[in-house]
Amino acid sequence: MATFTIAPSFSASSQRKPRTLATRFGDGYEQRAADGLNADLQVWQLTFANVLVADADTIEAFFVTNATHVTPFVWTPPRAGSSSNFLCRSWTRTVATPTTDTITATFEEVADPS
Repeated sequence: MATFTIAPSFSASSQRKPRTLATRFGDGYEQRAADGLNADLQVWQLTFANVLVADADTIEAFFVTNATHVTPFVWTPPRAGSSSNFLCRSWTRTVATPTTDTITATFEEVADPS
């Protein structure tokens, strides 16, 4: 499995939305349970701001060559002690200056044992 090691800009943000199964009863009560064993996976919005065109090419080549939209890769989130498996289903590349580009990407944690 490929490992992504390029550090994003400091504007990285994570989103958590744990999946929950809920059933409401007629008397106002509600019963809740986690939806599966891996119900709280991370989603990261990453920005690689004003990187040299060659570095932007490297980042984009990693996404394309490793088919990161279907094949998980290993990545360690900022301030995390351990790595996890992620997918990158979409990214945007913007020309920032004549010599730099900005890439924004969404990394989605997946519960994939491979």
